[in-house]
Amino acid sequence: MKKEGKVPKYIWLPIILALYFICMMIIFVPDLLKQREYTRVAVVTGVEIIVIFLVYIFYKKRAGK
Repeated sequence: MKKEGKVPKYIWLPIILALYFICMMIIFVPDLLKQREYTRVAVVTGVEIIVIFLVYIFYKKRAGK
C-alpha cells in the first residue's frame, strides 16, 4: 500500500535541481554579466532547463505514470 502524502521522486528531484539552479544564478550571473559573458549565461541556462526537464520525464516514466 502506498503511503499517503508521499511526494514522488519525479516531483521533488526536479524542484531541488531548479532551486539549486536559481541559487547559482543569483550568485554567479551578476559577475558573468559584468564580464559580458552573455553566451555562457544563455548556454548554461538552456542546458540546465533541459536537464531538469529530462530528469522529470525519466523519473515520471520510471514511476509508470
